[in-house]
Order: sequence, then structure tokens, then C-alpha cells
Amino acid sequence: MEGDRISQVRAELTRLFDEQVEFFRRRAQQQPTPAELREYQERRERIRQLLRNYADCEKRHKWRLAFADQRHFVGWMRLCELGLVF
Repeated sequence: MEGDRISQVRAELTRLFDEQVEFFRRRAQQQPTPAELREYQERRERIRQLLRNYADCEKRHKWRLAFADQRHFVGWMRLCELGLVF
């Protein structure tokens, strides 16, 4: 489930970055309107928010994977100690 959220965040970040690049391309040719500047600033804030969320999701996801691997390893160690795994 967390992996799906990470994918969604990546997709939104990609879209927002593409829009920001387009803003800079247009800005090189002409002065942006106040509405375009406001949209740019809103996207910039959304990008910052998503990056914070993405980092948090990545940390939790990695922690869960590490925890699952650790539980798996401990389970194998217990089986080995019991002589059930050769």
C-alpha cells in the first residue's frame, strides 16, 4: 500500500516539475503574468510538501521492508537452532 502512495507522489512530482520547466521556458520569452507567478509559487509549495511526504513514505517503506527482512531472518535462525533447517 505504501509503495502505491510512493508511486502516486512520484507521478505528481514529475507532472509538477514538467509544469515548472514549462513556466521557465515561457518566462525566458516573455514576462509572466501575476496569475502565472501565483501558479508557479503554488506548484513550488506543493513540490516542497510532496518531497517531504515522499521522504517520509520512503523512510517508512524502507523501515517496513527492513523489519520484514529482520523478522524473516529471525524466523530462519529459530528454525536453524531447532535443527529444522539444514
